[in-house]
Order: sequence, then structure tokens, then C-alpha cells
Amino acid sequence: MKRNLITILALIIALSSCNDDALFEKEMYKNVVALISSDYYNTFEEVVTLSPTGEEATGYIAACTGGTHAPKKNMVIGLEEDLTSLEFYNRSLYDVDAKFLPSDKYEIVDYKIQINAGERTGRTMIKIRPEGLSPDSTYFVGLKATDISGVEINESKNTILYQILIKNAYAT
Repeated sequence: MKRNLITILALIIALSSCNDDALFEKEMYKNVVALISSDYYNTFEEVVTLSPTGEEATGYIAACTGGTHAPKKNMVIGLEEDLTSLEFYNRSLYDVDAKFLPSDKYEIVDYKIQINAGERTGRTMIKIRPEGLSPDSTYFVGLKATDISGVEINESKNTILYQILIKNAYAT
């Protein structure tokens, strides 16, 4: 009798135990978007060859999403010019004289980045016209990610200084 009671109690406990899958689903890491850059002041370096024919160079500004699973719906973030991050960069590196790339020297094709459902990354194209730029100068395009479609953006990776390094026969 005592054995039957223990068996019944064990069976009741086993059947009424918590749902492990529900706990797992509840603790999933959420999808948070970040611009892809280095940890070094959120910079991303693009090496552009100075061409004698004045050709445009193509680069990409990318974003990724974290989380346990890829997003189930498309995630769209906007990009806008950011004038504050370069000032912080220059101050932090003891008055380095980095400057913004003149607006006539680049074109961002679309100021939106879409991360498609089921994928982890998205990107947008930037066209750079290096003719007339000095290989001895440091040029940046400062950008900040903005929420368009209810996307959570990582606050520590929501800006990027897209650095243009000019390469020619004398500068590598």
C-alpha cells in the first residue's frame, strides 16, 4: 500500500512538473540590432584605391541582429548623419584632426538597412569618389541607426564612423 502511494505521488509530480520548453521560450534572447563596426570607437575601415581614371569605389554599411533565433519578420532601421561621434573620436585620440568626408565625395544609395526574416545581417551600399582626396588625411562618414519599424537598437553600437583610407602608389 505504501509502495502504491509513493508510485502514485511520483506519477502526479512527474505529470504536473513545469514545462521546460515554456521556461526556455521565455528566456530567449531578443533580437537587438547593431551596426557592424570594431570596438575601437565604433569605426569601420574601408580601403579605397586612388584610381587615375577617377573610378568610384563601392563599400557597404552593415547591421546585424543578435538573439537566439533569426528574426521572424523583416527588421528595418534607418540611417542618419551623425556629427557628434567624430568630435568624441578626435577628443579621445588627443586632438587627432580627422574630418568628415565631403558630401560630394560619397553617396549612400539607401538610408535604410533591412534585415530579412530568417537572416542575421543586412546592408546598404555606399559609393565613394576618392578623386581629389589626400591619402595623408583621415576621412569619416558619421552615421547613426534610427528605429523605423519598432526595432530595438543596441545603444552602444548604434553609431558608426565609416573610415575611408586612401591607397595609392605611395600610401598603403
